[in-house]
Amino acid sequence: MLYWFIMSKLNELYQKALRSTTSQKLPESINDLLIKDLNGLSLSNEENIALQNYYKFRNQLLATAKDDADFAQKIKQLRVIANFTNWKEFLNEH
Repeated sequence: MLYWFIMSKLNELYQKALRSTTSQKLPESINDLLIKDLNGLSLSNEENIALQNYYKFRNQLLATAKDDADFAQKIKQLRVIANFTNWKEFLNEH
């Protein structure tokens, strides 16, 4: 059941990320939060929650990889999601 939920959420987030690449203004993403954090800028409580939820989702997803090729594909999808999905998508746990 958890595997199905994680894969469903991956597909949903990936499709949203792909759609956002065609918009004029890209959303503030998980990677934007990570860059802020790495540069020593303060993150709001909500931003911290979203970042931690993303890490949890990422770890759960990668744990479902069946082999190296599947792992590599999931990494590619996560990169798209982290770059093009609004960080607010991660305010609720996935």
